[in-house]
Amino acid sequence: MFNEPGSKIKTFSIIIFIISVIAIFVYNLIIFNEADGLLELLLIIGAGIVEILASWIACLFIYSYGQLVENSDIIAENMYKLETRSIFDNYKK
Repeated sequence: MFNEPGSKIKTFSIIIFIISVIAIFVYNLIIFNEADGLLELLLIIGAGIVEILASWIACLFIYSYGQLVENSDIIAENMYKLETRSIFDNYKK
């Protein structure tokens, strides 16, 4: 459950984005059927594009946080390797 949290956060971000795009599409289809004029149709399409972009930006922040967690795990592993190495290892023969 707690192994590799960075990859799980990134996967969660992708899933949330896909669900939000589907929800936006369904919602805009429902409103699209009730629209009367051309201006309303253009506003619905424009609002749908803005909603998808906003969802993408929000999920991008979550995804980048997952990447940050993965990178911090890699840095922590490398720090352990550096700490366990002695400064005199190079002089042993």
